[in-house]
Amino acid sequence: MARLRDVLRTELLAPRAEGCLWYVDDSLAAHRDAASALKRRMESLRDELLAARRDRRVIEKLYERRRKAYEAELARYEEIELDEANAARRRTAKCP
Repeated sequence: MARLRDVLRTELLAPRAEGCLWYVDDSLAAHRDAASALKRRMESLRDELLAARRDRRVIEKLYERRRKAYEAELARYEEIELDEANAARRRTAKCP
């Protein structure tokens, strides 16, 4: 009777256990695939981020150059205006 019970237990439980192992294997494989896909996506996003950072630095440098050029031009115009104002003041001061 015990032998029959052991045989029945192994015959009935073995397919279930094997099916569970297949399920676990399939589940692990699916998780590995998902993890590798996420890793590839993360690397792709990291590359995009690095490219965006480079672009931003380039834009900031161009902005800074243009700002400095504008400030230099503005200073030059201010100097010209001051020179003209001083020249006009000298002319009016000499002619009473």
